[in-house]
Amino acid sequence: MKTSFCIVSLLLFLSCSDPTPVLPLAFQEFDGKVALVTPSGVVKIKLNQAVKWRSTGGQVTQDQNNMLTYAAPATSGMQQVVIKHPDNPSDSLVLSIAVTPSAALFQLLRSGNNVLIFRHAAADVGSDQTASVVPDWWKSCDSKLARQLNSQGLQDAATIGKTIKRLEIPIGRMLSSEFCRAFTTASQMATGLTIQQTNGLTLTVYDEANRCDNTLKLAASQPRDTKNTIFITHTGIRVQQPDCDLLNKLQWGDAALFTLNENKTTTYAGTIPVKDWTDLAQ
Repeated sequence: MKTSFCIVSLLLFLSCSDPTPVLPLAFQEFDGKVALVTPSGVVKIKLNQAVKWRSTGGQVTQDQNNMLTYAAPATSGMQQVVIKHPDNPSDSLVLSIAVTPSAALFQLLRSGNNVLIFRHAAADVGSDQTASVVPDWWKSCDSKLARQLNSQGLQDAATIGKTIKRLEIPIGRMLSSEFCRAFTTASQMATGLTIQQTNGLTLTVYDEANRCDNTLKLAASQPRDTKNTIFITHTGIRVQQPDCDLLNKLQWGDAALFTLNENKTTTYAGTIPVKDWTDLAQ
């Protein structure tokens, strides 16, 4: 009888005891920012337990060590993986992934200490009246005096700004040519920063022969810190030298990325085409 009583008591204790606590989902050794990967590339994210998932594109697997592997699709764009707790449907994480050929350059920008030299966005409305007698004609936003952004240019500049925010790229300073199409490109990015207009980035009307050198010197003089600087300028450079040739190849909305060195020089890191910016703003 005593043995039976003990067994019953033990069963009652087990049935009334608290259940094993459910461990909340958590990333491990991951900052939670948008993950960056090249098309058909792979991202690995460590989790604290086995999970379920649903993705908008690409393929997802998880190994016995709780390492989640995301194999990206072959096309650029934003993707998401919704990660679900196997025992608690209300516990979930969302992993946002930017699939882009410029993944390494965007990652570099997150660390700051770079200068992004943009060619202004698409502009084919009107033409530059270089012989105009109107004072400061190049600053005018009137297409009868100077070429202005078209609708695509306005949209591209805005989406570049959205991508900068989405990828959490720190911007500390914005400098622009005095031409309205350059200033408007900077304004459309909506970074919230004051835009400094400078003749060193301005086409034709000042020291055109030395515009490229002035642009590169201005880039090299920017502060080395955890933020980046944006320039908005023009092509049409007449000087032939390697970095000037790089700038001359920029299409509307493209950006050449230069990293700042300790000795007040810069190193060209690569060019981010306008498409790589706009593909990630959708």
